[in-house]
Amino acid sequence: MHLKERDLHEACTFVITLGVIFIALYFALLPLVPWWQRVVAQTIQVSLQWVGVDSTLVESPFVGLNANGKDIEISFACLGLVEFLLLAGAMIASRGFSNEHKVKGIVFGALGLFVFNEFRIVFSILTILNSPVEFAEIVHGVLFRAFLFIVLAGFYRAWVNNAPKGPVAA
Repeated sequence: MHLKERDLHEACTFVITLGVIFIALYFALLPLVPWWQRVVAQTIQVSLQWVGVDSTLVESPFVGLNANGKDIEISFACLGLVEFLLLAGAMIASRGFSNEHKVKGIVFGALGLFVFNEFRIVFSILTILNSPVEFAEIVHGVLFRAFLFIVLAGFYRAWVNNAPKGPVAA
């Protein structure tokens, strides 16, 4: 097999494996989404208090917060779950890394994504509370979603770059 053919085969194997792992993890973790929405809403509430914004937890008809009279939903897309699943799936699907390195990467990646996502949500809420709606929509809808994937790619790159050197059975 030529080098380019081998590279294409490796890439296809990675993408297919990532897809299978993503789907399996997605359905395995889906039952936890309502619980995770409440956890995220509660941690956001605490973070907002740190920056001087009082809010109350809302659990019906959606999970979220009421801050300064505005209802803010913590939807599935806000949870960072898709990004976590992509990161974990990519780490698991990557060949040539020890299982220990993969587990450490998933744990530290999850923590890093959680912290970044907290910051992203708090900043989005502050923008919603203090800016014109059009600007808040741009910040929330475009900039932070794009930035989240940039951070995701950065975590993966840092994980690859910090792998222990030496042969590993794949």
